[in-house]
Amino acid sequence: MTKFSQYRVFTAVVDTNGISSAGRLLNHSPSAVSKQLTALEERVNVQLVDRSNRRIKITDAGMKFYQQCKEILAKVADAEDDLLASEQSISGKLSFTMSKSLVRSSIFEAITNFSKQNTAIRYNIELSDEIKDLYNSDNDFAFRLGKVNDSTRLVAIPLGKVRLIFCATPQYLGQHGILKSFDELVNHHLMLLSPYNFSDVMRKFFKREKISLNQGTHHTTNDIEVVYQSVLSGQFIGLMLDISVKDELKNNVFVDVFPTQVLPSKELYLVFKKGALSSKKHKRFKTFIKQQFSA
Repeated sequence: MTKFSQYRVFTAVVDTNGISSAGRLLNHSPSAVSKQLTALEERVNVQLVDRSNRRIKITDAGMKFYQQCKEILAKVADAEDDLLASEQSISGKLSFTMSKSLVRSSIFEAITNFSKQNTAIRYNIELSDEIKDLYNSDNDFAFRLGKVNDSTRLVAIPLGKVRLIFCATPQYLGQHGILKSFDELVNHHLMLLSPYNFSDVMRKFFKREKISLNQGTHHTTNDIEVVYQSVLSGQFIGLMLDISVKDELKNNVFVDVFPTQVLPSKELYLVFKKGALSSKKHKRFKTFIKQQFSA
């Protein structure tokens, strides 16, 4: 087996945290995975995986080598994509991560438009409310809300401001009345994300406006889709990003409950590793997303 195949086996063991699980991922038997891992360790003369316990443990040297293997494999994949891609077409896979709150946003409209022009591109999309370390994952890009702190290793392209808004259906407001100030929310049915999902800015906003989650008519969830469906039912007011309900507001399915009030806003960024994404597919995706949001 080639060096690159051994690298793939080793990175699969680390990614899946097991020899058997790596075998399932690669469609290899556990014994074949173990043999290739042993062969790699013998070739580099370093123990990469500690098998002394029932659960494997990656050694410090193994973790360092894992990062290097990931970079090598990514560069080889990019080189293969470039060989397959002509000046007019691109192929391969793009992986990115984003917050669940962005699922209904115009990001997916932009991705759809990109797909129409680049039909050979495949996607792997990871949804997580945790800020993923791009250097320790397979993701090429991340769509992030708020300031990107690690500017020494990451590039962040600003895509525009995203604002939080309280939404309701016209039917809800017709039944319960128009609200004029935040303090009136105490008398309404709210469906909000759990406080554990709030940023510091949101916690300060709720405290300043005296919006309490302890009211009998206020409900919480850990999933933004529950907020959306609750508002759509006509029984609740929900707090969502304007970018996620743009079409609903345009078509009067939802109404901005406080159109003249200022709620917290954040910058939306497209984030990627410095110097890591130089293939045609990455360059074209970066340029396309930037143009879509600037338009």
